[in-house]
Amino acid sequence: MARILIIRFSALGDVAMTIPVIHSLAVQYPQHEITVLSRAVWQPLFQGLPANVGFVGADLTGKHKGLWGLNSLYSELKAMHFDYIADFHHVLRSKYLCLRFRLANKPVASICKGRAGKKKLVRRHDKVMENQKSSFRRYADVLEKLGLPVLLNFSSIYGEGKGNFAEIEPVTGPKENQKWIGIAPFAKHIGKIYPLELQEQVIAHFAANPQVKVFLFGGGKSEQEVFDTWIAKYPSVVSMIGKLNMRTELNLMSHCDAFNGFCQYAFGVLGQYSGCFYLGGHSSLCRFYGLEAIAG
Repeated sequence: MARILIIRFSALGDVAMTIPVIHSLAVQYPQHEITVLSRAVWQPLFQGLPANVGFVGADLTGKHKGLWGLNSLYSELKAMHFDYIADFHHVLRSKYLCLRFRLANKPVASICKGRAGKKKLVRRHDKVMENQKSSFRRYADVLEKLGLPVLLNFSSIYGEGKGNFAEIEPVTGPKENQKWIGIAPFAKHIGKIYPLELQEQVIAHFAANPQVKVFLFGGGKSEQEVFDTWIAKYPSVVSMIGKLNMRTELNLMSHCDAFNGFCQYAFGVLGQYSGCFYLGGHSSLCRFYGLEAIAG
């Protein structure tokens, strides 16, 4: 038996995209113990994974903040006697922890983010239009460097089905024959946010269809204010801020027919891809997937 530490602190979508890889690893190597190190707030994402997957929450704004905090975190991790360290993040914090493990003669592998290829793809002139590896594949490559090749055969955190609808029905109401669309319009980086006035046009388009129900996902006062403005104009649109926790939000997403924003990352966790659509980011990389087929 080996103990494997997987590090990915943020952001939410990227943390969610580790789940198919971690699930595949856990199923294919049931003799090993796997521990995920991430921000404590993301722990609900990892509930329901195989029994050999554990979680350690890092308090990066509290006791694990700064160099002294990272040293404290390393001491806690060292006491868990890990045999392999897989860095799925490769940022300053994870690099420092990996350095400490390397000095302790532990095998360490880090993600290759493929930035050179991505820069060639999005530069203004002389673009090189080559397919880039998915995040799933890059995470799996880290494990392969450690001698743990993984076949990505994940289906969904709910197996072959969906979440328990009875948990969310008091908030969402019955679905019946409606098409449900989840939209998370905000992001940590402003360059990833589709202009709000254009997002409103998308929401207005779907809200005009009585056979479609739009759920807005987000958090915080400023986002709630934007949602309240949209809901006042489009009464069929529903804000989910403060109504569900992360676990039940994933449950709701499993019953949606299309996603945008963080929801599209969650689609990978839920084993659904065909209903993803993307607003924002670089024009070379934007894709729209059959929305007219989904919602008319």
